[in-house]
Amino acid sequence: MVCRQNPQQLDEVLLLLESDRTALRASQPRERRDVDPDADQISTFYYRMPAEMAQDLIALIPELIAHTSWAGENATGSIRKSASKAQVDTAPPPAPTAVGKAAPGATPMTLPTLVTPQAVLIIRQTKAIHTEIQTLIRHIQTGYEPTPQNSIDSGKQWSGSGGQQGGFGGSFFLQQLPSATIQN
Repeated sequence: MVCRQNPQQLDEVLLLLESDRTALRASQPRERRDVDPDADQISTFYYRMPAEMAQDLIALIPELIAHTSWAGENATGSIRKSASKAQVDTAPPPAPTAVGKAAPGATPMTLPTLVTPQAVLIIRQTKAIHTEIQTLIRHIQTGYEPTPQNSIDSGKQWSGSGGQQGGFGGSFFLQQLPSATIQN
């Protein structure tokens, strides 16, 4: 802040700033709320996935995420499964021959086809819980890799540099710590 005044007014500004600083030091810090105001709004999401995975998740989701919100008097969520159109994947065609044409008299090759039954989980739940569900599904589909922010093993944490600080590259190593917590 820049203030250009006569010396008497500058002293008054200084007193005002000092009283504000004293009041800030004496006040209790307010709890910061970075919460989405629509977090409690109930909505329906449709999650398409392989049928076998959907069958497992229909039981896992209520068990792992906000288990009290799925049943009882205060139930806000519901989960249902419906069959969906199967996913058909065909293997890529083989590489062409040196000339680029099929050999004379060769029969056309049939490509292998993989049919994966699909299902849709129809989940009615709050927006905040849908965020947790999406994270769970992503972890199940791709696995869960420990990072500096969240450690799978409660006794170990990742540490080291990720190559961001220059030098000859980063190095991650796993070290045993006396106590660490799992954070999601």
